[in-house]
Order: sequence, then structure tokens, then C-alpha cells
Amino acid sequence: MPQIIIALLMVLFSGCASMSSSERAWQAMHILDVAQTLNGPASGDPCWHEDGIPTKYLIGEQPTPEAVISWGVAYAVLHYYAGRWLDRSDLSDGVKTAIRSIDLGNTGYNVASNHAEGVRPFGDNARTCL
Repeated sequence: MPQIIIALLMVLFSGCASMSSSERAWQAMHILDVAQTLNGPASGDPCWHEDGIPTKYLIGEQPTPEAVISWGVAYAVLHYYAGRWLDRSDLSDGVKTAIRSIDLGNTGYNVASNHAEGVRPFGDNARTCL
């Protein structure tokens, strides 16, 4: 399994030079979100549950680390190709900017919300069950 993940990450990062700055920013926040999920809901700690829609329906409220990584990689690849489609679309620059802003804002909100709840991407979380 680790070899597959490393191979997929190598393929993803080989395209970084062609990513827009907004796509790189989204991918960076997505990595933080995945790391938070690994350290929270997927850690086996009953205090933490995945509650993102549609994520909790796809990987479960207390997913395995493998499910989190698989979903994270698949979503990153899908997002990258959706962004490339958006770049090539006939939509106006204003609409493209609005779509990217909403998407980036949503992911940033998720990361900030997780952080506010005490989930840290690495190390000890900031709180435990009451």
C-alpha cells in the first residue's frame, strides 16, 4: 500500500509546475485537511468523527487511515483535472474566479473549523472527550 501512495504522489507532484497558484493553494489546504482527518476521525479515538458532506458518507464517520488516504488522493486528482477543465472552459474570468474563490474558501473553512475544534494535523490534538 505505501508504494502505491508514493507512486500516486509522485505522479501528482510531477504536474505541480503546471498548476495555477489557486490550485496549489487548494492542494496544500487539502493535504492539511487529510492530515487532520488522519489525526482525528481515523486515529481510532472515539472523540472524533468525520462530519464533512459527502466525505462521511463515502469513508464513514470513523474511517480507516487507508480510506482517508485513498479518498484524499482521489479527491486531489479529481480536483486537479476539474481545475484544468475550468481553465479551458468558455466561462468568463469572473465566473472562474468566483468558482475558485468559493472552493478555496470552503476548504479553508474546513481546515480552520477542524483546528477550532481541536484537531491538529500532526502531533497531539488540543482536546479530548469530555
